[in-house]
Amino acid sequence: MKTWLPKLLKLCVLALIVWFAWGYFFPSETQRICKRLNSFSRAVSFASGSSLVIRMAKAEGSRDYFATNVVVTLDGVHTQAESITGRAEVMNIISLAHTYLQELDLKFEDPIVKVSPDKTRATMDVIGRIIIDESRRDRIHQLLRMKWIKTNDKWRIERVETLKMLGRETGTDFGLDVNE
Repeated sequence: MKTWLPKLLKLCVLALIVWFAWGYFFPSETQRICKRLNSFSRAVSFASGSSLVIRMAKAEGSRDYFATNVVVTLDGVHTQAESITGRAEVMNIISLAHTYLQELDLKFEDPIVKVSPDKTRATMDVIGRIIIDESRRDRIHQLLRMKWIKTNDKWRIERVETLKMLGRETGTDFGLDVNE
């Protein structure tokens, strides 16, 4: 029995390595979408003090994350619903944000992804956490629904809808107003 134990342990370790390697080299569609979303958040975010040239380059680099016919519906963010249609319009908004904001930190948390049976479309419910100019303490927590489409073996955002405002914090270091 003692001679089989080291062999069994080696076999278990080898199986575990193969299992992790398979997941790394052949990720599921859900993992690919989540990785793409995290990459998008890094492409859009920029730190305080970044040069305008770097910010504009990052803004232009986010173009590939959207389908050409993307639709972004912002309901409940402002007093009236707003709809942004087309990749050019979305890129214009991103460029304006990179031009006029001092800092933008976009993070996505707790994604729930449902991939269609043909694996060309997916729906994701995710919490978006946006920090605009940390020194002013402007934070938004928003529940979003994103629809993805797979084109040319890349997942691209086809539709974004705001579902529910989870929280909004604004204020200075001395006073903080929380509006929900």
